[in-house]
Amino acid sequence: MNPRVILYIGIVIAFFPMIGMWQYMSVIMAVPVESHDPEMLRKLTERVAMLGMYSWPIWLGLAGFSVFRWHSLKIAERMLAWLPMIIFLSCYAVVLTR
Repeated sequence: MNPRVILYIGIVIAFFPMIGMWQYMSVIMAVPVESHDPEMLRKLTERVAMLGMYSWPIWLGLAGFSVFRWHSLKIAERMLAWLPMIIFLSCYAVVLTR
């Protein structure tokens, strides 16, 4: 099978957890830290953690696939494959340091 087809299927699959991450991050970032209810913040942090726990094979596999198929992919496709991992890890850094 063509590596590009596998890459684009993986990107479409990784898009769904990124929508969920955007939804939780928009709630967390909309309210200043001082006015957060600790219980609400804990629940949102748990949801982000669960989303990452169940979706890490998708975005980590996508980045790993781009490493193994480095020469058969274009530069833009490699960056596109690494984008979900960068988004998830940066969201974790923001949530865990808040």
